[in-house]
Formats: sequence, C-alpha cells, structure tokens
Amino acid sequence: MSTQAKFSFLSNLAKKQNIILLSFILISPTCANADVHASITGTNNNVDRWFSKSHSEWAIKADVDYEHSSGFYAGSKIGTIKFVRSIEDDETRMPVGQPAAVEITPYVGYTYTFNNDWKLGTEVNRYIYTGDICGHPADYNEYYLIAHYQDLVTAKASLANDFWGTNHNVFNYETIARYPVTDYIDVSGGGGYSATRGAVGSDHAFWNAGFTYFYKIVSLDFRYMDATKFSVIGPNNGEMFMLPNKDAYEPPVVDSTFVFSVSAGI
Repeated sequence: MSTQAKFSFLSNLAKKQNIILLSFILISPTCANADVHASITGTNNNVDRWFSKSHSEWAIKADVDYEHSSGFYAGSKIGTIKFVRSIEDDETRMPVGQPAAVEITPYVGYTYTFNNDWKLGTEVNRYIYTGDICGHPADYNEYYLIAHYQDLVTAKASLANDFWGTNHNVFNYETIARYPVTDYIDVSGGGGYSATRGAVGSDHAFWNAGFTYFYKIVSLDFRYMDATKFSVIGPNNGEMFMLPNKDAYEPPVVDSTFVFSVSAGI
C-alpha cells in the first residue's frame, strides 16, 4: 500500500473513532445512575443471521453497555471481520480501497416495561467499518422494534437503511427463545428472515439452536446454525440485480455450521 493510501486509511479510521468517542460523551451524563456491563468474546465463526462476517474463521468481539434505570441504554460493539479478496481495478490490477477488518457498532435504545411479563423497546445501531466492503464505503444504520416476554422470548423487526452502501433497504425479522434449565445452563434457539434480495440478490431464512454454560464471569456457548437462500433475482423474472462492483459478492450462506464461543464479562 502506498504512503498516500496508508495516510488516507488512517485518517478515515481516526474520523470514525471520533464518532465512537462522541457517542460515549453524549451518554456519559447518565452513567451515574446506570449499570455498566462489558464483555469480550472469542468465537470460531462470527456469524450474523445468515452469513459469516469472518469468512468462517476465528474472530474476537467486545461489547460495552450502559443501562439506565429509566429504560434508556447505550453502548458499542466491536468485532474483527474478514470479507473476500480486495476489489481490483481492471487496468492496474491493484487493490481499490482498504478492505474492512473491524466493524464498530455504537447503539442507543429505550425499553418500556408494561408489567412483569412484557417489555417493548426501540433501538438504533450504526454500523461503521474501518475500510471498504466490495470496494466501496459500507457504513449504514439499522432501526429496531423489540418485544420481550418474561425475558424468555424476544421478537425483533428491523430496517437496515442503505445496507452495506448498496442503496437498498433490508428488512429483518427474528424471534429468539431461551429457557434456564439450571442456574448454570440455558438452552436457546431462534429463527428469522432477512429480505436482502434487493441488496445482495436473494432473501434468506435462518435458524439456530444450542446451549450456554455459565460459570462466574465466563460463559461457553455451543450452537448449530443453518440458513437457506430464496428468491434469486435474474433476467427470468424481469429484474436484473447489479452489485456495486463486478467483484462484489453475496456472502456465503451459513450451511449446517457449528459455532463455539467463549466469553468473559462483568
């Protein structure tokens, strides 16, 4: 990478880190009455819904969260990611842009408690990448509506605006259920549907099942994950989908994958 390219990448990263710092400054006045939680996780596959963000390789994730007694909460997630090869220019065959290696996700939300059984909430996430995806900037926002029942069942609906910079919106629907078998073991699972056809060429259904073992500040999670692709766009149905670049891609769909994660948190 040339000196100019390195300077441009570091400058871009610094600007995005300033955004994260600003988000923490904005929420800092509420911290005195808030519960603070933090965790770090190592996993053999950074799976999100129907695809792998780490190209089915090991990844590290961390999360810091502030929960206020009023129901407001905020925080940030960070994780290592790996997408496919760098985009190359036709003439020079040189990489265009710097492939993203880290995903940073500041978020803010509010949960309203109706009674001992039901909670409703809303949340906004900002996905920030330290480089490019498919050779172009890919930062985007996602807006959630969330319903909780007895901390056992959670239903989510979300809108990802300008998903990965493709100029397409993505709707996601997901339900998650958990049950504490003992004080140390939870069984859990869930499934959902991502209407990603406009953004990456097809929609996806996904599901998972597994269990989590807790011991003091450490937890171990063992999970089976699977996904299915639907509604591929093509000339046969009268609509041709164009990816942002000829080397852009649809991430490989998770297929009968076992995911193991170990976390430590407070």
